[in-house]
Amino acid sequence: MAMKLTGIIESIFDGRYIFRGYARLVDLVNYSEPNPNYQREADKIRVDNLVDFLNGDNPYKFFTEILLGLEFHDSTIMQHLNDRHINGVIKLNDNIKVSEVKLKNANLKLAPYEDARSIQKVISFDFEENATQMSRIDGNHRLCAVDAILKKEPNFENDILKEKVKNVVVPFSILLQVRGNKSEDYEAAIFYLINSNAVPLTKEQNLKALFNTERFNKSELENIFNIKNASLLIEILNHIDQEMYPTLKSLYDNAFYTCIYKVISLFNARGFETSSSIVASAFQQVDNDWLQNEEFKECNNINIVSAMIYYYSTSRDKYPIFIQWIKSTKIYRIEEIQAETIIELYEKAMNSQIKVFVAMPYYSDEIIRSTNAIYTRVISRIRSKYKVDISLQERL
Repeated sequence: MAMKLTGIIESIFDGRYIFRGYARLVDLVNYSEPNPNYQREADKIRVDNLVDFLNGDNPYKFFTEILLGLEFHDSTIMQHLNDRHINGVIKLNDNIKVSEVKLKNANLKLAPYEDARSIQKVISFDFEENATQMSRIDGNHRLCAVDAILKKEPNFENDILKEKVKNVVVPFSILLQVRGNKSEDYEAAIFYLINSNAVPLTKEQNLKALFNTERFNKSELENIFNIKNASLLIEILNHIDQEMYPTLKSLYDNAFYTCIYKVISLFNARGFETSSSIVASAFQQVDNDWLQNEEFKECNNINIVSAMIYYYSTSRDKYPIFIQWIKSTKIYRIEEIQAETIIELYEKAMNSQIKVFVAMPYYSDEIIRSTNAIYTRVISRIRSKYKVDISLQERL
């Protein structure tokens, strides 16, 4: 198995080079690996989501440019790249061959400028089977998703998916350096700059742009967000206005569409069907509860709001118990907790069996029976009011 990459090369900062072109995803998977010295371990949930994305019928599939790093052991590479032209095929001791591609159109300009320092040209790198591996600076999760697909057990569906990803072509850039004391440091610094200094659009900004129902229809929204109830999403967007909920306005200003998306995702994941009118009532109820409960005024987590809206929409009779549980556990103080986690914790608590044991001095059987009757009545009221499985553990 071998790989050939053809693209444009250009010198960048401090004598380093960027090689840019297009390649099949499977080739980039086979000849690259994450660098454990700076690359984070791949998140399994994110990889699984990307596998679903590649397997789906979403017409808006797109991968941004994958950035890789290649540290040559053969230091002569830089002299060849510095030359105006590469004569013949140069075999490096990295098990990589480099050659220049002659353009058929001699008048083709690769850059809109004339600069004596520019050595921009089209070259090819031929990677043999044991070639030096590239490191993944940006795009590791995408490549891990492809790798996961290729390693799936052989069967009809998996084989079709494997064939599908084998033909996917993506843009790439490769940072070319000679291996040395500072080469990996440079890669690590770029990894840090990409992941810490970039200021991407917030989820709210992205959703606000995509939730323009005049732009995307039901089918398109279902493809983009991988949901089955886009009709409900459209109805909610058409009938709910954040200005209707003044108490939560400061939260909704930054996360109104995020809240709607989270609620819809919860409905979708749990197979629950409802109507926009019920969801609108839930928004109104949560807005009122936020006003009446002082505890919530210190909370800025839209996930708490989303979980409350979900519970009011799906289990109105249990909603007061859910609110009481949120207050008693003070879970609203956890800034990063997600709506799904809140609901899972609540349901686990409600489904747990609680045994109450009372220790007291022994006086007589009559006193024991009397106190047991008192505790039993109290526990019965708790069970009835809060819908929990609680009982008194009988004393021997």
